[in-house]
Amino acid sequence: MLENHSLTGNRSPLAEGPIVLTKGSLLAGSSFLSESYGNHFNTLREVYNRALTNHHFESLLVYSGEIKNRFQDDMPSPFFINLQFKAIVPITNLPESWIIWCIGKKPLLLLYQPETVWDAVAEMPDTFGHHTLK
Repeated sequence: MLENHSLTGNRSPLAEGPIVLTKGSLLAGSSFLSESYGNHFNTLREVYNRALTNHHFESLLVYSGEIKNRFQDDMPSPFFINLQFKAIVPITNLPESWIIWCIGKKPLLLLYQPETVWDAVAEMPDTFGHHTLK
C-alpha cells in the first residue's frame, strides 16, 4: 500500500493495486514494465539496505530537488528531478518531496504540498498504488 503523507500534515490513502500510472507515463498499461519496476525496486532495496548496514546507518533521505528561479526574474527554470529519487518513484513532477528509507521498513514518501494560490499541489495519480512505498 502507498500512503501519501504531505508535509502540511494532511494524510490521504491512495488506491491499492498494481503499478499503473496515468496516460503518457512510462509505466502506463504495461504489465511488462510493471513487473520490471518491481524487480528494479527489489534490486534497489538490496543495494540500499546493504549500503546502510555496511556503513552503520539507520536510514537514508532522498530529496527530489527544488524549482529554482532564474537570476533577477520571477520565472522558474524547468524542474529536473533528482535521479536517485526518480529511481525509487518513477514520477518526475514532485518538487521538494522526500523519501525516507529505513532498513526493514517500507520507504516513506513525503509530498510537498504548498498552501498558496500560485503553487501547483503535487498529487499522486489515482491509479498509482503499489506495495513498495508507504
